[in-house]
Amino acid sequence: MEGSFARERPKHKGDMRFVINVVFWIGSTLFGLFLLLVYGPFLLGWSSYLVLSPSMAPVIEPGSIVVVRPAGQVALQQNDIVAYRKNNAIVLHRIQQVQEENGKVWFVLKGDANEYADFETVTEKQIIGKMAYSIPYAGYVVKYVSDNKVLLLILVVLVFLLFHTMVTSRRRPRRTTCTTEPVKK
Repeated sequence: MEGSFARERPKHKGDMRFVINVVFWIGSTLFGLFLLLVYGPFLLGWSSYLVLSPSMAPVIEPGSIVVVRPAGQVALQQNDIVAYRKNNAIVLHRIQQVQEENGKVWFVLKGDANEYADFETVTEKQIIGKMAYSIPYAGYVVKYVSDNKVLLLILVVLVFLLFHTMVTSRRRPRRTTCTTEPVKK
């Protein structure tokens, strides 16, 4: 019997392609979400900090990234977690008390893991902003990638290749797997 038949793909190859696509999309979504959460706030004028000390544990563990809204955008009150300047460092502590004297506002702050409140009160000018959210342990990932320039370059190239593949694969028409019609000569 004469005829032209396209070779059928083995079923397991189609299954494997499906699994690879699912893993790719889940990975891409998680990676995009990570980038949005870590770097997106900069578009709003917010800032982020890597937590180094355990003074706010267990609420905020070392290695977390904390995203902070500028103090001018929010009202500060007792129990808010704020970032403030202390000498040449940025400290993240919780407001214990808000005090007003002669039109000036002072804050008594304390780290959740610390036994006592901070010795010095903090002025409004020292407050950078209020914590919007934190991403536990994300700072370890960001620090590791930023310290390893080769890894950073590899990640950038991989992201470019993934997006290039996504764009070009949508343009190609799909092949049919089988024809049963004989070829007419």
